[in-house]
Amino acid sequence: MQKGIWTIIIAHIMFCLSFVVVTVKARVASLDPALEEAGRDLYANPRQVFWKITFPLLLPGIQQQHFFPLR
Repeated sequence: MQKGIWTIIIAHIMFCLSFVVVTVKARVASLDPALEEAGRDLYANPRQVFWKITFPLLLPGIQQQHFFPLR
């Protein structure tokens, strides 16, 4: 099997993905469930709760890992 640039790219993605998962998982664990509950109390559907409340709270952790491969 000939290894080329795509093998390197896939290996790099898989390596970096593990660090992203650990960081985002820690961020999810620190979220206050009351914020999502408040969104549901205001009649937001699950998709709206995710995009308007959860995702913006996770975004700093995701953005932080965006620059990881550049180190």
